Amino acid sequence: MILIFIILLAPAVYPAPSTFTNCAQTGRTGPSQAQCNTAYSGTPLQGIVTVTSGIQYWTVPSTGRYTIEAFGAKGGGVHTTGAPGARMRGDFTLTAGTVLKILVGQAGASWGGAHGNENGGGGGTFVTNTANTPLIIAGGGGGGPSTSYGLSCARPITLGYGQTGTSGVTISCFATGTGGAGGGGGSTAGTYQGGGGGGLTGNGANGGTHCAIAYGGLSFTNGGVGGTGNTCYGTTNWGGFGGGGGGQLSGPGAAGGYSGGGQAGNWVLSSTYGGGGGSYNIGTSQSNSAGVNAGNGYVIITSYPVISSVTDSPDPVNFGLPVKLSAYWTSALGLSVKLHACKTDSMTGTSCTSGYWCDTTAEWDSTSPSNCSYLTQPGDNATTHDYYLFVCDSDPQCSLASNPNQGSFTVRQSTVLGVVESWLRIANNLIIGNTITIS
Repeated sequence: MILIFIILLAPAVYPAPSTFTNCAQTGRTGPSQAQCNTAYSGTPLQGIVTVTSGIQYWTVPSTGRYTIEAFGAKGGGVHTTGAPGARMRGDFTLTAGTVLKILVGQAGASWGGAHGNENGGGGGTFVTNTANTPLIIAGGGGGGPSTSYGLSCARPITLGYGQTGTSGVTISCFATGTGGAGGGGGSTAGTYQGGGGGGLTGNGANGGTHCAIAYGGLSFTNGGVGGTGNTCYGTTNWGGFGGGGGGQLSGPGAAGGYSGGGQAGNWVLSSTYGGGGGSYNIGTSQSNSAGVNAGNGYVIITSYPVISSVTDSPDPVNFGLPVKLSAYWTSALGLSVKLHACKTDSMTGTSCTSGYWCDTTAEWDSTSPSNCSYLTQPGDNATTHDYYLFVCDSDPQCSLASNPNQGSFTVRQSTVLGVVESWLRIANNLIIGNTITIS
């Protein structure tokens, strides 16, 4: 009897970027630990995020280069669409054991009330250290105004956009509500206007009173709770978690952010968007966009693999023999990589820009070092060749150009007999089916 065993190999699973969300929470307060436990189950964040008063705490797993991308939340709107939040992206060098505080902004309430203005401002999204020193903050979007009342003011939606600059948007509509600056909250002016947006350290100013005050959003350092609006017709007019201001009779709430948005208005002729929140970014390689996120906020943290050293062996190498190129690397998030041995110090996406010596595109490496081999060719004889190694992970993110990714190998000058022998080796490789790289 012959027994045949079939082994089914499960496909490799590679860790995804860490995406922090509102954990399905809505409203003016942030998520609970239980909500985030559920939301992150089965993700790279499972079991490693703690939540206190809606703010999420995450510990950097290992020292390395990270990309952090933050999105502010949109404002509420019924007659008009609430303004979208900002997107901020930058690269940061983080140290293992550092704890980050992450407040994910939540959308302002879309209710409108009897008049269409009672909508909340969107919350800003904040990433700081435990001393509340900001790394990156994306401003929220302001609440949308009525199309039935207050039409005397200009109302381009860009007034409510989450900003890429640090200041909140100033609103001039009957009066002037100044956007916050330097981490401060936004001010308000007029009558029956919505609440101002909260900043990093300054609360948003309260708005007008109609049955109840339209409260400004609280600052990040004061908890980031969104402001409530008037209570005449309902209570679903709050600003989103992250400093959004509450909506009011003659104007929606302004947005939270690094600096809060301002708001102004007057019943019954003057209303417009709540001012957008300001943003902040101390990262390198920045990419920032105003007014792009039409939903709740979120934060994506990814890491770049880092090459610490490269080697080649043997060096010098005899013509017709392979040289093995090796990269020693680390991945802060534990991602697997593929190796690319390029002829120039440049990558386009995940491919060598100007040709390659060898690579490992057929398989992923989960441990360092990664190796590939180049079989030397006739044109390589008696020449020194530069190589530049890159590793690209499954995000995909690639290691940086420049040292220590550079090396060189030398091909020994061959005698006539040596050349013949080397060609025989190449022919033998081809005959037995070995794969070789010929450039």
